[in-house]
Amino acid sequence: MVQFKQFPWGSIFLLLGAYTAFGKFLTETADPSTSFWIAAIWAFVLAIFFVHPLTNIGRFLNGRFQSDAVAFTSLVGLAAMASILLNWFKIFLPVFMLLACEALARIDLQSARYGERISTVIMTITAWMGLASGWMIGQVL
Repeated sequence: MVQFKQFPWGSIFLLLGAYTAFGKFLTETADPSTSFWIAAIWAFVLAIFFVHPLTNIGRFLNGRFQSDAVAFTSLVGLAAMASILLNWFKIFLPVFMLLACEALARIDLQSARYGERISTVIMTITAWMGLASGWMIGQVL
């Protein structure tokens, strides 16, 4: 008997909606065409990033924080990033939404036993379709 994989429609439509909202947000920027090209490349990079999970993060962090000076510098840098994030919350909120939707879509695709390449293709095409539909909505409205 042939078994078909259960496709995660809910998370893919959520990803599509998130990128549509982000595409609409990008039409309001000063240079929308450059913003869309950067966002399209970002969507591909994000799909690749979420396909390869961070399994060795503990070893990475332990290797970086051997020195007190490095730990202090990292904390100062983290505080500066938090300050920038809070000042530009309107810009970072859609990015956080995209990250959360990408993570959910990746977890659902992994649970449905889709491979790394097909997951990357599905997430990238969904992101590009969302950006295109957001751009069209931004142009019409």
